[in-house]
Order: sequence, then structure tokens, then C-alpha cells
Amino acid sequence: MDIRIALLSLVCIGFLLIAGCTSTTPAPAPATPASVATTAVPVTPATVMTTAEATVQITTVAAQTTVTQPVVAGTVKTSPVRIFATTSSYSPEKAATPGLEMSVITGLDTSTAKYEWSASYGEFVTVTPPSEVVNVVGSKITTNGGKVYWTFSDKPSDTSVPVTILVVVTEASGKELGHSVATLAWKDASTVTVGEIV
Repeated sequence: MDIRIALLSLVCIGFLLIAGCTSTTPAPAPATPASVATTAVPVTPATVMTTAEATVQITTVAAQTTVTQPVVAGTVKTSPVRIFATTSSYSPEKAATPGLEMSVITGLDTSTAKYEWSASYGEFVTVTPPSEVVNVVGSKITTNGGKVYWTFSDKPSDTSVPVTILVVVTEASGKELGHSVATLAWKDASTVTVGEIV
């Protein structure tokens, strides 16, 4: 009975040593890109003694670890200008507004800026207060800020092609302050949903 316990203990200790000797912890990545590094772990025999004076020799397997650092292409500059849409979807048949209402969010001083809007499909409309007369402008419009409305009257021939709305904000001198793009996906032939805005 004692031999069984000793052998069972020996086998358990052997498994623990094997498990502990072959596990590796990945090294943290350096802050700058580096070349590929290969590290070889030397083979080291280990001896385990039990109370029954039985000796077992365990040999660890040499391990090679290869670390490949990602290539950093550069930093991405984000624009300080972003389109904001008041609703997540729009349908001319169901809307209470003359179009999908959009404006620009920015932390810049845009008091003298021009906002040049363009759409790959549909048209922009303006609303003239106080009579609330709706004027169809077309696929491009230039404003001094505030809200714009985008709509469409004809159903698209291909609903798999999204609508792209672009706004470019420029100073009076023509220097670009920033831009933003909104993608509108077709839910069906009469409804768009606001997708990614960058």
C-alpha cells in the first residue's frame, strides 16, 4: 500500500514539474518596434526524491519563443470636426422634418468659417423661417454653420450602395479646418439609417 502512495505521489510531482517547466510567460512588448527575437531555453535535468528514496529524472524540452513586433506605420490624425445627426434613421414618408437634420460639432472658432456639404445621393434642403418654406438646393450646399437637412425623392436603384455625406469646414482664406464623413445605409428603398461617422 505504501508503494502505491509513493508512486502516485511521484507521478503527481512529476506532472507538476513538467507543467511548471514548460509553461512560458510572454514578455511585454517594447515601446518601439524591434526586430524578431528568438530565445532558446536550455535543457536542464531535474531530480526529485521521495520518502521511499526513489529517484526519478525529468528532462525538460527546450523551448523556442519567437516574438514579432508590429510595424508602426504612423499616427492617425483625427479631425476636430464631426457631423452630428439628430436621429438614427430617416424616411421621407414617415418624417415630421423636411429631411435628416445634421449639424457640425467642433471645438474650433468657426465664426467666419464656411461649411461645404456634399452628398453622393439625394439633395440638401433649407428651411426659411418664419414661414418654414422648404427650398431644394441640390447635392451640394455651402453654409455659415447651423443645421442642414438631407433628403431624397427618388428611390435608389441599388440599396446596397450607401449614401456618403461629407462636410468640409474652411476658414474665409480657404484653409481647411477639418472635415467629417457620415455613411447612411439603406434599410429599405425608402429608409436610411445613420451608420459610421468619422
